[in-house]
Amino acid sequence: MTAAIPLGAAPGSGRHPRTPGPRHPIVDVLRGVSILLVVLRHYQLRISLEPPASAGVVLHALWRMLCNNGNEGVRIFFVISGFLITSTALDRWGSLPGIDVGGFYRLRLARIAPPLLALLAVLSLLHFVGADGYVIDARVSYPRALLAALTFHVNWLEASRSLYLPAGWDVLWSLAVEEAFYLFFPLVCLLYRWRRAGHALLLASVVLGAVVRVWLVGAPMWQAKAYSACMDGIALGCLTAMATHGRVYSRRLLRLLAVGGGALLLAMLLIARQPLFYAMAQPRLHLSLLSLGSAALLVAGTRLRLGPRLFAALRPLRACGRLSYEIYLTHMFVVLAVTSYTRSRAWPAAGAPLAGALLAIVGAWALGALVEHYLSSPANRWVRAAFRRGSSLRQVQTPAR
Repeated sequence: MTAAIPLGAAPGSGRHPRTPGPRHPIVDVLRGVSILLVVLRHYQLRISLEPPASAGVVLHALWRMLCNNGNEGVRIFFVISGFLITSTALDRWGSLPGIDVGGFYRLRLARIAPPLLALLAVLSLLHFVGADGYVIDARVSYPRALLAALTFHVNWLEASRSLYLPAGWDVLWSLAVEEAFYLFFPLVCLLYRWRRAGHALLLASVVLGAVVRVWLVGAPMWQAKAYSACMDGIALGCLTAMATHGRVYSRRLLRLLAVGGGALLLAMLLIARQPLFYAMAQPRLHLSLLSLGSAALLVAGTRLRLGPRLFAALRPLRACGRLSYEIYLTHMFVVLAVTSYTRSRAWPAAGAPLAGALLAIVGAWALGALVEHYLSSPANRWVRAAFRRGSSLRQVQTPAR
């Protein structure tokens, strides 16, 4: 094991940005699994996919894993996000204290804002025309919901009012958690001038998440959506990236991490909803173990190379993972359309739910691909170029001293 890039390097040592490292297939695979769990859960809430009573134990377990773990899919997202944002910061600026705070926020804005603003524009239009499934409940005004979406507190709004916004708005609760964390991420990076302070803050977030979920057992919406109950996964992803960045591990250890992390993640998806494990699922303690398994997989997967056959077999998941942000933001348009179509057509009773689920998955991917190709990527490039032009203009107009 070799030394990593120093986290406590002198401030400014990483001011000249470098190109981040290569894209790792395992990251896209995990993202693909996560978004698949989210789409299937949202479809399952509207069209039951439960197998018949005569189905075997294996089929029932598979159904629970695929259709009941939407929240778990979001938690995997959180770990991936924390891992990637930290790894990218280290690759780009060389050390955490050397982060360019303005550059960090500009990059996040270029990635997050264009599709989010487009989504809010479409949702606003559907609200005002009275489209079924898109009109905001009278208990929350439209301006209040829009303010929550733009200031990243949809989760707080829903939990404090004990209500769910329409499906297209409700998905923004997880974006609220993630972006709230990244508002403070540069502060965490600057704390790494004093290494223990940065570690202590992130470790406290990891522990606090589990404690808060136990404490909020009687308040399920807060338990699921409170900032403190969700940020432990992001913090664990950050810590994992910091602890392992630039280090070389033996192939044997990496395989052990891959098998152990994959087994732990799969076990939490399979058994946490079983009656026998209800005591663990009720306070959502399994989410801590799920996050740990995801983190182990990320460490191993970003260092091990997939064989050609496995690489090809995982292509559908990788394709979904590359579009995970766009699919997450827009998939409810497809889910609501497919469920409405399924209910209105005389499809064979036995095949309609499954056919609808497959149609929802394919449709969500197609819509996400269109949004990424025609909106996200072009807008991302345009916003970055605009920031670069503004920076160059300021340099030209600023007199030498």
